[in-house]
Amino acid sequence: MPKQKLSRTQKLTFKHEFVRLFDQPNVYRTRTFYLFWKSNDKKNARLGITLKGRWTSIWRSRVKRVVREWFRTSKLNIGCVDLNVVIKAPEKMDWIFFNQLKNQLKSYAKNNF
Repeated sequence: MPKQKLSRTQKLTFKHEFVRLFDQPNVYRTRTFYLFWKSNDKKNARLGITLKGRWTSIWRSRVKRVVREWFRTSKLNIGCVDLNVVIKAPEKMDWIFFNQLKNQLKSYAKNNF
């Protein structure tokens, strides 16, 4: 079975990488997340995940897992870009939020990549 983990070259890890990304980025907005992206000079796409609001560690891990899975499965069509997915905390955290997040990520990938 192949590795399901993102390598270090596929992640935004340093503060200066996030700061560069927020300097005149392209933005896509939905009810559950914002997606900021900008082309990079690397050989592959890189992902950053930001969670806004208060989250328990269980929900935080689940949301990050959903976003990483979306990135891993759709990265062949993305190209050389840096992405930062900013997840907005809902008023009530439940499975409906996760289904909305998954559906909106999939619909974005279908329409834009």
